[in-house]
Amino acid sequence: MYESTGLNGQSSIRTLDPHTGQVIESFPVSQEYFGEGLTIVNDKLIQLTWKSKTGFVYDAKNLTKPPETFSFSTKRSEGWGLTYDAEKDELVVSDGSDSLFFWDPHTFEELRRLQVVRQSGQPAKNINELEWWRGRVLANVWYEDTIIVINPETGVVEKEYGKFLPPEAKVGGVQSIVSLL
Repeated sequence: MYESTGLNGQSSIRTLDPHTGQVIESFPVSQEYFGEGLTIVNDKLIQLTWKSKTGFVYDAKNLTKPPETFSFSTKRSEGWGLTYDAEKDELVVSDGSDSLFFWDPHTFEELRRLQVVRQSGQPAKNINELEWWRGRVLANVWYEDTIIVINPETGVVEKEYGKFLPPEAKVGGVQSIVSLL
């Protein structure tokens, strides 16, 4: 299992034991970058940086090899969350705004963008970490105890899970929320 950690001057890519979560190896990201979203496409790890408008492509089988870099642009010129839709061969990106960005995973060109609308009818804000799950995008909302389930074709939030979850879901965190879906 792979993890991107982010802090100014302390970001890394780490391999973790999937059963225990223990760090097996850690590979530092260059000091000037704040690491953010990470996903895997075939044998490549793709990582975004927060405010540098720079992304990295690592060889997942050899993390000591220097990564390739690419530049990107989003609505807020930031990188937050990243996931991959293997069926459509698209990266899905968040930048803390109310939009999702869909990129070609080979060229990093924007293919389309979509405004995300909450169940209240208001634009979603602070869309953060992303995961692809059963044809939907799961995202946490920064500054809220909320996970939203987004339809990647319409941008409509189909479900919201948060502080009103049943007690058994709160104990296990995100893993329990996914099992409730």
